[in-house]
Amino acid sequence: MTKDILLDKGKENFLKLKELYLNKATVVPFVGAGPSIPIGIAGWDSLLKTMIKDFTLEISEFRELFSSNQLSKVASKIYSKINAEDYRNYLSSKLKGTSANYIDIHIKTIQLFNTIVTTNFDCAFDDAASDLDREFSRQIMPIFNVLDIMLNNTIIYLHGHIETGDLIFRDEDYSIFYDEHNSDGYASDLYDLVKVLVKETHIVFIGFSFQDKYFTKLFNRIINKDLIDSAKSIEKHFGREEYKQKKHFSFMLLPTNENEAIQIYELLSKMNILPIFYEGSHSEIGTYLKLIKETQVKDEIGLEVLDV
Repeated sequence: MTKDILLDKGKENFLKLKELYLNKATVVPFVGAGPSIPIGIAGWDSLLKTMIKDFTLEISEFRELFSSNQLSKVASKIYSKINAEDYRNYLSSKLKGTSANYIDIHIKTIQLFNTIVTTNFDCAFDDAASDLDREFSRQIMPIFNVLDIMLNNTIIYLHGHIETGDLIFRDEDYSIFYDEHNSDGYASDLYDLVKVLVKETHIVFIGFSFQDKYFTKLFNRIINKDLIDSAKSIEKHFGREEYKQKKHFSFMLLPTNENEAIQIYELLSKMNILPIFYEGSHSEIGTYLKLIKETQVKDEIGLEVLDV
């Protein structure tokens, strides 16, 4: 599968997303770390290394975990060596934009959608909504109210927010909040929320790499087991037609390595996610978001002019 074929498939998938939006389907953006990098927030790897240096810890103790990309375990180990309050305060101070409050992707997302889900901890969406005079309620981990999400404009901070200081960052945090069978009452809220979003809405992932093994595992479980089991049960007991799963999408920067691009395509296919590949920089996502509301898709992103 060549790069051109993947780009063409991405354009086709964008038209499907656009059509759903224009037909007033419930489309929910799920925003990962991508848009937070341009506002001056460090990625996990560099943030944790800076944290180790600032607390004068020995980097050699963490080298193996970094090399195997076990960053949540790095956070756990740091936490075990410093004061808990210092840990929380440090992260809250570092997870703020230093070069801008928000970027165009935040603006377009606020303008287009009524429900926004993000795994980021920063205030970019809050600030963008305030400057655009759009009112959004906020739901912040650990407790979510699904009914309120359906009735009000809502920004959902799935992994916490710097204002509260409660963040899903360490390995223990992920284990608690992503295990739907955990005895902790908070876990079922996150699981139920994600299941409702997967089952009832069309999710579009923005700036999300799927390297988060906990979320990817949960999403796969819902898509490939829970919803299928539920549909079979309904069909068996009520004779109703099997439930048809919603289409989900992901904006993905096309890797230069063709094998890597194919691997991403295959990964997303197994998750029932339609990739929208693009080239250049993450700013291209803003161009796509701008085109969602227009009645025609213009050639500024290499697409033919098509009515949808």
